[in-house]
Amino acid sequence: MKHVNSLIIFALLLATCAFTVPVTAEEQYTPSFNKSKFQNMGVVNGSPNWAGMRDLSQFSRYEPQVEVTLPSRETLKKLYPNIIFYDSLDLPMGERNSSEEVTFNQDGSFSVFRTQSNQNKLTATTDVRITEAQIAWYWVQDSVVRHLITVRNVGSVPASGKVIVISPEDGYGYYNTFSNLPPSASETVSVAYMVPSGSSVGRKPIVLEVWVDPDDTRTDSWLMPIDGIEKYNNDADHLPDPDWGTNLATSDLYHFPYGSLSSESYGQTIEAATAGDDTTTPYATAQKILGYTKNVMCYTSDDLDGNYTASDIWIKNHQYCGVCDEYTTLFNSFTRSLGIPTRQYYMAMTDSTGGPVAHEWALIWNGERWVHADPTWEVFDNQDVYSQHGYSNITITNLIHADDSRYTGPDDPYVDDQLLHYWFDFETIPMGGL
Repeated sequence: MKHVNSLIIFALLLATCAFTVPVTAEEQYTPSFNKSKFQNMGVVNGSPNWAGMRDLSQFSRYEPQVEVTLPSRETLKKLYPNIIFYDSLDLPMGERNSSEEVTFNQDGSFSVFRTQSNQNKLTATTDVRITEAQIAWYWVQDSVVRHLITVRNVGSVPASGKVIVISPEDGYGYYNTFSNLPPSASETVSVAYMVPSGSSVGRKPIVLEVWVDPDDTRTDSWLMPIDGIEKYNNDADHLPDPDWGTNLATSDLYHFPYGSLSSESYGQTIEAATAGDDTTTPYATAQKILGYTKNVMCYTSDDLDGNYTASDIWIKNHQYCGVCDEYTTLFNSFTRSLGIPTRQYYMAMTDSTGGPVAHEWALIWNGERWVHADPTWEVFDNQDVYSQHGYSNITITNLIHADDSRYTGPDDPYVDDQLLHYWFDFETIPMGGL
């Protein structure tokens, strides 16, 4: 009996050990698809049978938008006493100096030193010049950004006046003052810049000026070597994500803002700003970005395994090539960069021959409803386009929280390679039929 009890205890110890052995990352992988189950999801021989590229732009149901406009100058003046308005003829834009070196800071600003030969030359008149600027480049609507401008008195008498940060595109600027600046002395002036709702998102050229008393004489005008970027405001009073941030979040698929507003982040965002430039509603911005994405991408799977979806970084580093999931990824990366919540949808369907095919597209949140956007087929606001063109048995799945470490199977041992399994590296939310 004692022998039997010993055997039982030994067996229990073995069982306990079996459950406490740590599992390595290489062993943690998602099982393979059940072929019979996933044939209906556009999967052929383990990978998606992508539906391909089509030009169906004529089937868009774009609704012309009423542009959001700025309040009147009188209203803005009451709200922001330090605002100055410009007409186009009042502002000498000048030329950008390609030799000016820009340094990006972790706080979302860039710094630039002025390269001008006459800055140290004393003159007989009141003369103040800008020598250095630290400019916030990421502007959120209906919020304040601060700019630090260093000026130097290169005249022979003390000087007082204004330092102004201007958005020539919008026709206004904001100023702060300096007083009794001695000759040869420098001072850093902080200018609070209010980004009002109603201005357009996208690229914002920036001009700095100095006016001196007593007659507001312009002594300097400097066009910044790079542009600012304006985006929508995602707080509760403007354009919040209805899914509590899920559709604006960064991930291994969408890298903006890369953890910080760095030079790499600027490079991503300035292209998004170019794609959606000079629009005033999320709907219009997304539609413009859709056209840009279709034009900049090339449809090919030459450098891609059909099982994997490439991130925005990978796409840009590989000549903007890919299939529908890459088109959708780049589109969503751009729209999120400008503050528009977006979803990425995987769609399985049956084509006219009865075969299973898959496709990916997006939804954008315009503040009132989710709007269909398909950059691969260049169709906007018409999710009926698939059934209209002979596809049936359509089911859609929302792909969220992309994480390259989620799936580490034998065919995907790498993490952070910018290639994610089109299914296993995502959390999936079935959305039913279409």
